Amino acid sequence: MVALEALFGDNSDGLPGGLTYKIALRAALFTEREKERRKAVLQGLKNALRLRGALVHGAASMSVADEDQKRTLGFVAATARKALRIILVDLPSPRDFREGFVDDLILGGGAVCPSELGDVARS
Repeated sequence: MVALEALFGDNSDGLPGGLTYKIALRAALFTEREKERRKAVLQGLKNALRLRGALVHGAASMSVADEDQKRTLGFVAATARKALRIILVDLPSPRDFREGFVDDLILGGGAVCPSELGDVARS
């Protein structure tokens, strides 16, 4: 989760739950091309970020993690690996992934969309 927060988070959002949504949305848009996969990633990461919050604030414990929680953590790890693979393999230069890069993709600011670079990291 820390990797996804570092890649897709920022400190500019003061709304409760806003950063959770922003990280999940950015990661979904960056790692997936198809609408249904993006929705699945968005929901999965929102669930994972809620679980993280519950763990941090003592409302949940990994010592008694159920199968859903374990599956959620596996999903987070797979999404982080996929994002890193896109950054390191698909982008012309990892330096292209700078602050604001995903926002530029969303807003059409001229950044190269990873999905336009091929399907290497998506297979």
